[in-house]
Amino acid sequence: MVKGLPELGVPEEVCKECVECKQTKKFFCKIVPQRAADKLELVHSDICGPLQVETLRGSKYIITLIDEF
Repeated sequence: MVKGLPELGVPEEVCKECVECKQTKKFFCKIVPQRAADKLELVHSDICGPLQVETLRGSKYIITLIDEF
């Protein structure tokens, strides 16, 4: 469909690292074995960044903290 695109061949051997990197990751367990019984007993966190647009104070990262309780 594309003019001038070279023919791509299939390699005879594939390195271990290539195979491992292309495997899908296992899903997280959807059943939580233990729930938090008090504030700040279990806190989930996530960080995102660096962002292209800075905040008014110049920050480029966002962190979220969620208390399980």
